[in-house]
Amino acid sequence: MVQPIQNGSGLSLTRQNVNEIIEATNTVRGGKLPRQNTQPIRTSPSSVIVKGRNDGAEITSGSAVSITGPLVDAGDEFTHAVAAFRSQMSVAFRRAFNNSDETAADHFPQNLAVTTTGIANGGVGDIIVSGLAYARVDLKSANDSVAVAHDEDGNQGIFKGASVGRPGCRIVAKPSLLGEQWCIVSVGLYPTALANAYRGTLSDALETSDLTILVGNLVAVDGLPTTSESIGAYNTLTLSGASGDAAYIIYNDQAGRWELIEVQC
Repeated sequence: MVQPIQNGSGLSLTRQNVNEIIEATNTVRGGKLPRQNTQPIRTSPSSVIVKGRNDGAEITSGSAVSITGPLVDAGDEFTHAVAAFRSQMSVAFRRAFNNSDETAADHFPQNLAVTTTGIANGGVGDIIVSGLAYARVDLKSANDSVAVAHDEDGNQGIFKGASVGRPGCRIVAKPSLLGEQWCIVSVGLYPTALANAYRGTLSDALETSDLTILVGNLVAVDGLPTTSESIGAYNTLTLSGASGDAAYIIYNDQAGRWELIEVQC
């Protein structure tokens, strides 16, 4: 470490001192700092990484992407970007997003992977298709166990934490804070830890005209039980029953709600 110079003292610098000064100067000036959105993330030795071409908007490291197909033909527009990788296993991808309009141009909710660095439109970079990765996840609750493609506009390329619903990348480690956080995920498709189906009883009499009903005395069918005493479910099938009748509910991931599917006859 270089010491401050005192009045009347001689100046004596070693090669290490000079290198430290140069390194500090470059850091302050920004010469050694990576460009914004291009700083690579740490990867696990067991992670499976392939080359990917970004066919959409520029994307940052740790982002959720959807693999759209194998990169077998670069096409005239991107030939310059992938020529060096033709002999490697490579894919095309876009920012992952679960648009409610499945015909939308940005609807890419499947085949999830994670970028290791920022990649511009038409650029080629490394993406993690299996194994552990640092990823940006918008955590919604403390029970979130998987990370799926986001469905809220403006969050293309960001994972969304989920406790029920469709499978996603398993959240291995996460902070206690909610909102957009850096998490460790295992890339792949894993079911949620909490159950997506319950057997229970109607908390009140149900008429065919009722839109919703509370179902209590919950017994998890396909996963860990919730800590809630009851769940409000939509009466989509216009069912009816008496208070205390046995009932089954499931989570409708596409609609984002619980639905009543059967009531004791």
